[in-house]
Amino acid sequence: DNNGATTTSSPIRIVVGVLNKMAVFPNPARERFKIEFLSQVEQTAAISIIDGYSRLIDQFPVILLAGVYEIEIAATHLSAGIYAVTLHTTDGRFSSRIVILR
Repeated sequence: DNNGATTTSSPIRIVVGVLNKMAVFPNPARERFKIEFLSQVEQTAAISIIDGYSRLIDQFPVILLAGVYEIEIAATHLSAGIYAVTLHTTDGRFSSRIVILR
């Protein structure tokens, strides 16, 4: 019992998984777009691009160290449309949609 007194402890940082967000920009895009994310551990990952018909258009491996990443993706080979960009990591999959304009 603290007799009504309150105490404050130091803040703690809670990390949920090793990757908790991914941004894709600019959206919509024309020539290229970027994927930005934070990896908190060293790991091997893959980035895939899937079209509106669920066809795999492109996929490439990425070796990550702990840190913030901004990876530029060329979009010149993509037709106009909506695509899913997915980052596959040891902690799971993180997806976002990108609109490609021509």
